[in-house]
Amino acid sequence: ENQTFSRIFGGDGSFCAVNQQDETIRYVSYQNLQMFRQQDGQSNRNISSFIRDQVGGDQGVWFISPFEVNMLDGDQIYVPTRLQNFRSIDGGNTWTELTTNLPGDSYSIGLSNDENPTAYISGTGSWIYRIDSAATAESGSEVYLWDGQNRPPVGFLGATIGCIEVDPNDAGTIYCGMTNVDSDSRIWRITDANTDTPEWEDIGYDLPESLPVNWIEVDPQNGEHIIIGTDYGLYSSLDGGYNWAKNEILPNVPIDQIKLRPSDRKLYIYTHGRGIWTADLLEDPVTSVETILTPDQVKVYPNPANNWLHIESDFTSLELYDYTGNLVRSSTGKKLNTSDLAQGTYFLQIWNNKNSSVTKVVITH
Repeated sequence: ENQTFSRIFGGDGSFCAVNQQDETIRYVSYQNLQMFRQQDGQSNRNISSFIRDQVGGDQGVWFISPFEVNMLDGDQIYVPTRLQNFRSIDGGNTWTELTTNLPGDSYSIGLSNDENPTAYISGTGSWIYRIDSAATAESGSEVYLWDGQNRPPVGFLGATIGCIEVDPNDAGTIYCGMTNVDSDSRIWRITDANTDTPEWEDIGYDLPESLPVNWIEVDPQNGEHIIIGTDYGLYSSLDGGYNWAKNEILPNVPIDQIKLRPSDRKLYIYTHGRGIWTADLLEDPVTSVETILTPDQVKVYPNPANNWLHIESDFTSLELYDYTGNLVRSSTGKKLNTSDLAQGTYFLQIWNNKNSSVTKVVITH
């Protein structure tokens, strides 16, 4: 305990959350879904006894049990277990069985950015169910995301989906992170997921093969900006997942969870064994524009770069961003000094008045 951190509970650390409408209310938990609601960091009310009784105690829950709290209504809590999914709309005082007879073990729940959200539920076996208006839906209202006529690609099937991220600006676009090791892609985007005709897209082909993806965050200010925690560090993309850059500053350890706080754009990175890291994201990271400079109008060399980067183009200004979208250099000249920058992947945005082009640059020393 020090001036920055204070101990508020015990047990093996598990999922936790803060009621965004009342920051004095916190939800904390430890192993086997022992879940408590705190008020002002003092009173601890166990709010998971009903769920544990319904599923048979320790055998029916995960050792480290996830739960999701609605960002727009901190009284809404959604809890998956091995046997069932539960919902509370009163801060855990009472619970309702949200689903009935889902196959496999439920583990991940993703919520759209709505007070009465669209919820997506998955776990083992790559199955996904959708619940519309999840805060008020009756038990058993879940809809299977695909049927025999609308199956996803083979590479999507048979995985454990440990994370579902719903695009904060589009309830019909979701991202699935696979946490088991497999040579197939470990991250997929599904569009039109809130319709009868979802479409599946592999966006992991630029990532190392067989790398589990444990958590996904989509930037609410730029849907093309995606950040993921993997079993081997942090990766990010500024073009919707077509190109990924690995962070070279963070240790190469599993990252179990990442969270982007929209109010001040601070990114929290939770590692397995190397503590908690933070990063301040740019207010408006590398914005896409309608008119783009074509490749034959821009020449950037050498790439990989060492101490200097040369740019040949008819441009008005340059901006160099790191993997998180932080601006690290700006210039109007045709050379950038990169000698004091950390090794890694960067994004160079070249402006010609209102037109721009983004080029990926690797810096080595």
